[in-house]
Amino acid sequence: MTRFLVSAPLRLTLAALLSSTLLTSCLDDKEPSCSSDALAPTLAVVSPKTGTVNTPVEVRYTIQIANSCGQFKSLTEQRNGNNIYLSPLVSYEGCSCPQIASDYTGSFKFTAPTPGKYVFHFLKLDNTILTDTLTVQ
Repeated sequence: MTRFLVSAPLRLTLAALLSSTLLTSCLDDKEPSCSSDALAPTLAVVSPKTGTVNTPVEVRYTIQIANSCGQFKSLTEQRNGNNIYLSPLVSYEGCSCPQIASDYTGSFKFTAPTPGKYVFHFLKLDNTILTDTLTVQ
């Protein structure tokens, strides 16, 4: 049987290191940070079928929030010609969240600057795109 001899100074150093590590982790009373933002899948979009140039129309949407720690945060809009890409964002706060999904219905005002067909694009739960079209005269 082979024995390793550890000198007294090395034993004291190892003991001090182990003690300080344990003490530091016990004294750290910070709770873990459990917050994140995520795109929410869209379940439905409802807008008028027709509109008038420079007149706001209301576009309503319903999104799914994955659990009880989620809250609607914002809706971002990106335009590419007459295609409008909308991204609803949900903020999740909390480490222990009951997995109870809920829906949130919101709306935004859209004003078309010129006549034409405008297509609203939202991401669905299955990663396909949900669209709704507005014809503006």
